[in-house]
Amino acid sequence: MKITDKDYTTLKDAINKIDRDAILKHKNAVKESGKFKDFDKRIRWDLLHATKLIIGDGAGATGDIELYAYMDDTHIDTALKTIVKELGL
Repeated sequence: MKITDKDYTTLKDAINKIDRDAILKHKNAVKESGKFKDFDKRIRWDLLHATKLIIGDGAGATGDIELYAYMDDTHIDTALKTIVKELGL
């Protein structure tokens, strides 16, 4: 997985702070809406968005976490998959 330990911990801690009941409600609402191509991927990226972390690129777009300096969306999604699994979400 292409993510630094520091960034992984920051991302995991931010996702872990999201209220579990809110996550469950959101999952149910998304499922009922049918507005997704890949349900699990949609939820992973919704969780990332819900963290309110600003993702920078290290080259002008600064953020709380500089993932795009060395990763692309595929790498970020892999990290999100692992985090979701570890947290039991």
